[in-house]
Amino acid sequence: MTGRADRADARHTAWLDPVLLLLPAAVVAAGFLSIYVARRYAMPLGYDTGKYVWRANLVAARGLDGLSSVPILHPNADRPGFPILAGLVHGTLGITPLRLSFLVVGVVPAVIGLAAGALAVTAFEQPRWSFPVYAVVVGGSVNVSIMAVSHLDTLLVSGVVLAAAAAVLDAADGRRTAAAAVILLVGGALVHWNFVAVFGAVVAVFGLALLPESARARRAGTRTLATPTGRVGTILVAAGALGVAALAGLTPAGVQPPPPSRSMFLDRLRGVLPSYRLPFVVPVALGGAALLREGSARRRRSLWFALLWCASALAAAALLYAGLPVAAHRIVGFALALPFLAAAALVGVAGRAWRTGRAPIRAVGTAVLVLGVAVGAFVTLRDWYDNAPSMSAKAFGYATTAGAYLDRYAPGRPVVLLFETTPGGVVVGVRTFRAAAPPDRIAQVGAYLGDVTELLAGRPTIRPGDAAFNAASLGTWRAVRPVLARDPVILTNPAFDTAFPALLAQHPDWLVAPGLMVVSGPRPAGIQAAAIPGPISGWFLLLGGLAVLALLGAAGVGWAWSLVPSGWFERCALAPAFGVATLVLGGAVADAAGVRLAGPVAWLVVAGVALAGWGPAVLRRRRRAPQVRPAAAGSAEG
Repeated sequence: MTGRADRADARHTAWLDPVLLLLPAAVVAAGFLSIYVARRYAMPLGYDTGKYVWRANLVAARGLDGLSSVPILHPNADRPGFPILAGLVHGTLGITPLRLSFLVVGVVPAVIGLAAGALAVTAFEQPRWSFPVYAVVVGGSVNVSIMAVSHLDTLLVSGVVLAAAAAVLDAADGRRTAAAAVILLVGGALVHWNFVAVFGAVVAVFGLALLPESARARRAGTRTLATPTGRVGTILVAAGALGVAALAGLTPAGVQPPPPSRSMFLDRLRGVLPSYRLPFVVPVALGGAALLREGSARRRRSLWFALLWCASALAAAALLYAGLPVAAHRIVGFALALPFLAAAALVGVAGRAWRTGRAPIRAVGTAVLVLGVAVGAFVTLRDWYDNAPSMSAKAFGYATTAGAYLDRYAPGRPVVLLFETTPGGVVVGVRTFRAAAPPDRIAQVGAYLGDVTELLAGRPTIRPGDAAFNAASLGTWRAVRPVLARDPVILTNPAFDTAFPALLAQHPDWLVAPGLMVVSGPRPAGIQAAAIPGPISGWFLLLGGLAVLALLGAAGVGWAWSLVPSGWFERCALAPAFGVATLVLGGAVADAAGVRLAGPVAWLVVAGVALAGWGPAVLRRRRRAPQVRPAAAGSAEG
């Protein structure tokens, strides 16, 4: 009778499952994307966004090998994940890399939230009703908002890593999820290998922590590789070997360690730490950890993993302060186990209150849960709304005009951009130009910081008493000096040249279009200026976000179904993360075969990845199908 009652109750509540799955994803995505509607921004957020856009445009035109052709400003050729996804999205949905940059800050946090919810329900054995809490608290955390505005590759890999965490913990518990973990981690390595390596270090320490349990299992007769440590170690070895092979064979430059800059990392860590509100979040997270201790061995094992992941942030900060150039500010944000444990505290309090059966206590528990989620969302959105695009719409319009001019009147000639701005403005300006320029111009652009007279005289601009400017000016001069010998076109525009008005007054004949002066090069008359981009449409954010999330889910659902031994709910929650990893892998393999990820080819790659994911499930079902024996001779009628 009990079994029948449970099944009947499950049928009555089954209609809620799609709501539990989709509603938190929509809430997280809408929260982040709402800034574009409220502030009417015409350009996407993020200091590095221009770089992501031009990398994607270059890969679409020349393949991944094009990244190794860029001489200045690190092209991150060892992180092909975003350019590959951008190419596939453009080829299938028609969304350009620039417009995709608007969407990723909403879609990818939704992917992170879904993976966090699945991790809670599977590895931490949390009730189904808690799924939206984990999805909103983790996907809408300050950690995610900081990554969304500063580090898109880290944001993109985070959802993949959370899904991999669920697979690793399932494998440690004896489930057949090792293949899922390996595929996710190898795909993640092509997105951002540095943070997959950080996650791998956490997994390695976790495997060592399981040694006592594994020793007991070994004494009981379990094979070494079948013990918890053996299963975790197998994942690490396989993912490490295949990840290194993928980076070496599918990227044009292999692994490229970031340049060490301890002083910069220290400044950034000190600057970002207050945003995490650690004096408030850490006690809540510790409360969540205490509540998770009560339960099965599986839950306690998963708790150890979460605590080790949090400890990675402490270890990174300690190494930085000890003198090593560790990007601790980014590893702190990557430690998503901290908001996860904070969500566990809210769920634990509400769950205990509800189990008392007393209405007043239930009301208090529910109020704590709702208030906790609301406060977290408020803090995140308040910080999020303090951000603004680093690329200006006017600068992008000017760069588009310059690109059209170069394409028509100076084909094949290199270009030097003149800057009279801050050193940081040079980086933003070059990224803006590359994002707007034709792909064949991306690798040909040089930048000069200083006075036009000094540039035409063939020397750097040195200003007494301004050490920062002089250092940056000398750096641009060294990079641009070889270009000057190749008869470049020299351009400037008012977005990044404060001397533009004075220069225009002295040389009005240099102006070839509104916002574009040609210091050296052809000066045709009547060039039409490109339109300045206007605010992004709310309808595009809604429909485009749904389309991209659906594409990721469709590509990954077969892999989740084949490789994750859970119910359809958990598999669907993990599907977008699988979609990110497998689309990046499939796109990298296609690129290595000489295929450009555009048009019908993009559809073929996406369809191939999606169908390949169903392969293991189909094969497994065929093996399990009962064999029909042929009828014995003479058994037929007559």
